[in-house]
Amino acid sequence: MSISVAASRSSDLKNPVQCGRDLAEEVLRQLAAPRCLLVFSPYHGIDHRKLLNGIRSAAGDCPLIGGTTYGGIYGSMLAEDSVVLLALGGDIQAAAGWSVGLATDSFEAGRQVAEMALSRLGGPKPKLFILMHEPQMGFPVKILEGAQSVLGADFPIIGGGTGTGVIMEQSPMSIQFMGEKALAGACVGLLLAGDFEFSCGFSHGGTPISRPFTLTKTRGNILVELDHRPALDVMEEAFNVQYHPVDIPFSNYNLACSLVEEGTEDFTLFGIWGANAQERTLYCGTPIIEGAKYRFVTVEPEVLLNQTKEGVLKALKLLKTDKIKGTVCFDCYGRKLQLGAHDLIDQELKIIHDLLGKTPLAGMYSGSEIDFLNSQPVRSFSRYGHASTSFAIFADP
Repeated sequence: MSISVAASRSSDLKNPVQCGRDLAEEVLRQLAAPRCLLVFSPYHGIDHRKLLNGIRSAAGDCPLIGGTTYGGIYGSMLAEDSVVLLALGGDIQAAAGWSVGLATDSFEAGRQVAEMALSRLGGPKPKLFILMHEPQMGFPVKILEGAQSVLGADFPIIGGGTGTGVIMEQSPMSIQFMGEKALAGACVGLLLAGDFEFSCGFSHGGTPISRPFTLTKTRGNILVELDHRPALDVMEEAFNVQYHPVDIPFSNYNLACSLVEEGTEDFTLFGIWGANAQERTLYCGTPIIEGAKYRFVTVEPEVLLNQTKEGVLKALKLLKTDKIKGTVCFDCYGRKLQLGAHDLIDQELKIIHDLLGKTPLAGMYSGSEIDFLNSQPVRSFSRYGHASTSFAIFADP
């Protein structure tokens, strides 16, 4: 009784069919027969349908999901301009689901993905759901809530938003993978069951500097009022600064706010991407929740690295075994920018890879993350957030 994990990488983007075949053949050399596959691909420079056909030609017809990224993760290295493949095998069962209804009803899209995967899984009791989606369409928080309506409020769900290589003011739609399909504006999910252990973890590197404020007015991603006061006024007081447009450039993660998780010491981070000096509002990286409590936090590179280490160690402590086989990881594009400015990207990945015994590690830099806050014995649940590293460690019993 065991789980097998294998990973491979290829930068042969100009030959997508061969690239896919090479990726699949490499993981087949590491494990006998994959039960499911996760594909992390660059947005530019490759024909995604041909890539998926190449993988299928060698790996067969097992459940496959994935998507385009803001950079791949392979072991302790940033796999820029490379496709990364993660395969799970052994005594596990897997089923995939998908939906393209994000624009019309995000909750229903999330519900459909989870329901399809659960129906296809059949009898085995599910253990973990990996969910990937287009982050620029619909209301991502509702996607997660839709999946939770099927699987349960405390069911472990991790994942992230697919990417387009570089975030821009007017980014194109990213691409999601489901079997041999390359979709747009979709969400895809992989449901896992079987005789294996796993532990989810996350970290963000945020340090709270203010008391909690209630978000009393919002418009999608816009923080309008905190405690019935203009959000920008509250932020200026918290950081003891007066806002100027150059202080918060697009995709700046030195300033952020966090969602307070009642009853736990954990909180979920949201990057502040900009402000409107006339309206006195703040623009957040992802939709926020009206009525919830938020604090302002700072994000510094050295603290970020320390909390990455603490997040992995906490997940390892909660794991019931030391027989680690591999890990899937979703790391925020904002963290990539923050660490990249200080040449620390590889250092963060090395911290994670070394603590996991240099077992297979694969994943992506994402446009948003779904974290599982494993705050045992108080409570455990998944939360949609930003600027975090979210991962699941797989192990033998």
